[in-house]
Amino acid sequence: MAGLTLAQAEEKLFQWLAIDTDLQNGQTVRFGERMLTRADSLEVRNNIEYWNQKCQQLGEVYQGRKRSRTVMPLW
Repeated sequence: MAGLTLAQAEEKLFQWLAIDTDLQNGQTVRFGERMLTRADSLEVRNNIEYWNQKCQQLGEVYQGRKRSRTVMPLW
């Protein structure tokens, strides 16, 4: 996603966490035009993991820590 900010990613993460909490309490959740139930919990967990990773990546960029790798030949 081009131009994604940390705040936007955190907002998405919080939305998915709230959906997960509601599903654990046995509620059906409307997300856009979809109705999510406990049967969709794997999809919800995958989205939580995805947005958590995005938040971590963007947080590292904002803190100035970028990943770099050095490749050296083994001759």
